[in-house]
Amino acid sequence: MKILALTICLLFSSMPLRAADQAMLVFGEKNQEFSAYDLYFTILDHGEWATPMVISDAPFPDILPTIGADTHGDVWVAWIQLHGVSGKLKFRRKIKGNWQPIQNLATGFKTNMAPTLVVDQEGIPWIAWAGVQNQDEDIYFSHWQGNRWTKPTLVHPDNDVPDILPELSLSPEGTPQINWTGFNGRKYIEYTSKWDGSVWKFQRDKTLLSRLDIQKKEQQAAASANLPTFITDLSQVGLLTEGNTGSIRIRK
Repeated sequence: MKILALTICLLFSSMPLRAADQAMLVFGEKNQEFSAYDLYFTILDHGEWATPMVISDAPFPDILPTIGADTHGDVWVAWIQLHGVSGKLKFRRKIKGNWQPIQNLATGFKTNMAPTLVVDQEGIPWIAWAGVQNQDEDIYFSHWQGNRWTKPTLVHPDNDVPDILPELSLSPEGTPQINWTGFNGRKYIEYTSKWDGSVWKFQRDKTLLSRLDIQKKEQQAAASANLPTFITDLSQVGLLTEGNTGSIRIRK
């Protein structure tokens, strides 16, 4: 199965990892028995990748994983589980070293794709994705409220054109910001919005957009160098590395 075969999904932490966990990796590998992707997790410990452990082995494709962590080392993983043409949003937590059960993030949408996750400076996970409620894709977000996710809400004003490929990160001030690609009626262009504490606000500063583009390219180069050799499907990778911020996708 080829799922977004030209896309490498990589996520960088908004918060530094513990010294012993210099990198964390979640990735999908094809299960020959079910012809579906299972998800695996591993860490880079003193220069060596630990033996990967299975964190989801459903008889459905688990694809496009994204990963984040807080300063205590608690880990959040989100992904899409395909049921026919419908993509369901799943997540799992590793709290105090123990993996919790897989849970649904119920959206009520026809399908969900391309999740991206980041943990803010207060340790709150944020997630964004492309959801289809009617005919076209729009960018939605939610954040964790201690025991549940907030109701999925639009990042941008409602429209009738596709909005795709969201990428969450943190601004220099430590607040969530998001990039995505949207159709303006003539072509696809890049959009950026920043969370002001209550709503998302469009960022139209060309200097900011240029800086974000440079940062993305630098992160792409660093991420490519960190991928272990046992990865066989680069389209199904989420990498969390120390000292980096936000989410990034490498498109080749």
